[in-house]
Amino acid sequence: MTLIRPSGTVAVLLTALLALGACGTDSITIPDGTGGSVSVDTDDGDFSVETDEGSVVGGTDLPDDFPTDEVPLIDGTITSGTSVNDAAAGANGFTVSVQVDRSVADAADEAGELLLGAGFTSGGTMSSGDFSQGSYVGEKWQVVVSASPDFVDGKAVVTYIVVAEGS
Repeated sequence: MTLIRPSGTVAVLLTALLALGACGTDSITIPDGTGGSVSVDTDDGDFSVETDEGSVVGGTDLPDDFPTDEVPLIDGTITSGTSVNDAAAGANGFTVSVQVDRSVADAADEAGELLLGAGFTSGGTMSSGDFSQGSYVGEKWQVVVSASPDFVDGKAVVTYIVVAEGS
């Protein structure tokens, strides 16, 4: 499975984005020198990076363009969501984290069963201690699902990495 890797420009902008988080303003937009821009809203945690090479948009909600009809997510509280559009590759990718009130093993099993029920095939699973991971291949999407404990409140966090098949 090949994952979408951000270009050098996007990687630099993401670094700048993290630095901006400490600025203390409610929101800021800056040009990136290539005709793109970086926008951060520190009130709600949303951010966007846009260049002619693509875009990265994220925050604490499910991305608007996430393929919910094709990639089922476990029920829980979405704590982060990111959408990546790589213009050069003509592909989209997503990361989504969902906090659930069950054990890591149960959360990993349920997430895998949902994907299998939606027509995905398993590329393999593994677990070690309090961590589980599985890969799944569908007609349009490749999905890696990781489940780990949320050490703050004892719940599990299920993280999905979703990329277009063939990316």
